[in-house]
Amino acid sequence: MIIKDIKLNLDVSDLLSKQRTGASFRAQPHMGAIMSELLRDVREDHLLEPSAAFEIFSIEEVRKDGISLYGGHVIFSRAFSMHIGSAEELAVSVCTIGTGLENRAAELFKNNQRLHGLLLDSIGSYAVENLCEEICRFIGEQASSRGSQIGNQLRPGMPGFSLLEQINLFGLVYAQDIGVSLTSAQVMSPVKSASLIVGIGHQMARFSKSETCALCNLNKTCRFKTQPASIR
Repeated sequence: MIIKDIKLNLDVSDLLSKQRTGASFRAQPHMGAIMSELLRDVREDHLLEPSAAFEIFSIEEVRKDGISLYGGHVIFSRAFSMHIGSAEELAVSVCTIGTGLENRAAELFKNNQRLHGLLLDSIGSYAVENLCEEICRFIGEQASSRGSQIGNQLRPGMPGFSLLEQINLFGLVYAQDIGVSLTSAQVMSPVKSASLIVGIGHQMARFSKSETCALCNLNKTCRFKTQPASIR
């Protein structure tokens, strides 16, 4: 299935709060003004073309080393038994915001507008995160209509889920129909794209966003991670 014209909720204050350049950066009023200007350009120039390809498969067996799907496909990951142990189905998706934003960011860098380029690139990353959440929400609504629930999204590159497994995910959905391909190094093109899987079942365990972030091998550097709530 191909989904297009996906509405994304891009909020300046939320985006600024996720910048890794420090509180002093976020507190500078002109940074918020630049970000607002860039977001306006993104909307007016239609730099985002969010779309997704996804399919739902019946699970034959959740193994210690991965998942066997009916039809002979196997996705390998040591993390699945904890996250998808009770799943009966597996949703697989590849999504992208297209090439418009990354092309504009490249132009800004080329014209020595480095700050604007960096901020626009961060908007792109933020948009991809929003897109993944929207895809999961859509999958969740589909599951709920059938009396099921979804678990957390898992992405290649997370601990126990090798980036090399992206080639298996691309073999399960029509990513080419939304203009996404894989390089020989398993990097997606356009760059502002993501692949993910979500378990579907009747008693799915769900982890909080902060617990999921804690499991990710990018948790020390990702500006979009969620910190656990402090105990007082």
